[in-house]
Amino acid sequence: MRNSLITLIAIAQSAFLFSQTKKHTYYNNDSNNELIEISESQYLSLKKELSHPLIYEDDSLKVSYLIKMEVTSKLKESTLDYFKKTYDLDKNNFTVINYIDNDPKPTSISSQVPWDIFEDDYIKQIRKIDKVNHLWIINPDVRNLYYYHGNKIGWIKDAENYIQKNFLFFDGLNGGYIILDSSGNYFLHRGEYRKKEVLDKLKELKRKPFKSQ
Repeated sequence: MRNSLITLIAIAQSAFLFSQTKKHTYYNNDSNNELIEISESQYLSLKKELSHPLIYEDDSLKVSYLIKMEVTSKLKESTLDYFKKTYDLDKNNFTVINYIDNDPKPTSISSQVPWDIFEDDYIKQIRKIDKVNHLWIINPDVRNLYYYHGNKIGWIKDAENYIQKNFLFFDGLNGGYIILDSSGNYFLHRGEYRKKEVLDKLKELKRKPFKSQ
């Protein structure tokens, strides 16, 4: 009994020391949609602003992010070239991307999400607004395509997670949508949204185009 107690104490002390030495880093998502490492005090100060905190943690590392749910910025030259080559970005006034980043929580294999972006008139409404190229793009790790109406939608897999990495889609937010113009200016929304939000934003950008960046 005494030996067991000593063992338990040793394990508890080891766990305590381990938790004390776990590395913790902090990042802020700036106005250019870049991740900048910051100090803990900067993180706590910025956390009071309109940013969304996300924390990821494993056995050896804890990372805290302050992200913006909506970002207006411009693609880097290399990313712009990729979009022109891969998605004909410069052949339309706008490109709208609906992006899904992760599988749904456990659900019946026969169920589908009741989301209005999957209604039949969504693409028609988008193309009534302007000359728009629309893309359904999904993380290649997603397996339950049927849940996202894969029986009627031709999902494009995000090769090498290019869009996820370049637009900083974070695990747990389930993607979002992007509206780009032919010059590479873009509006990014992370997280959940409704069809009306996409349509209203596209109308707004037609009336009041992106400012030169």
